[in-house]
Amino acid sequence: MKLFSSKAPIRTSKRKSLRIPAYRAVEVYDDDGDLLEMGTLRDWSKQGALITLEKPRSLPKNIVIWFPQDFRGHEAELRWQEETSIGVSFDEEMERPDWLQHKKDRVEVVATHLLPAHERDAA
Repeated sequence: MKLFSSKAPIRTSKRKSLRIPAYRAVEVYDDDGDLLEMGTLRDWSKQGALITLEKPRSLPKNIVIWFPQDFRGHEAELRWQEETSIGVSFDEEMERPDWLQHKKDRVEVVATHLLPAHERDAA
């Protein structure tokens, strides 16, 4: 008896860059600079982000995502919306900000701080 078919479709991601989990406050503005909604950044990549809004609301196609952590806004296009979750693509590729470290980076930093001082300097 065969439980799994070798012809089953394989789910693949179309994303071109790594998604990094993030739980940071963001603000969503329209092109005129009017605040539309507050939200939480759920994950981030160079090309876009997943954001959870505080309240469900219809948003325009072109928006600005404000990251209070680096005092910058990034122009973005609304790609999809399901109630309070939105997916956006950035108009220009965004380099990973200092405040958003990859999980591996955080583990290495913590592990380095647990080493004795003389081993920490060598690491």
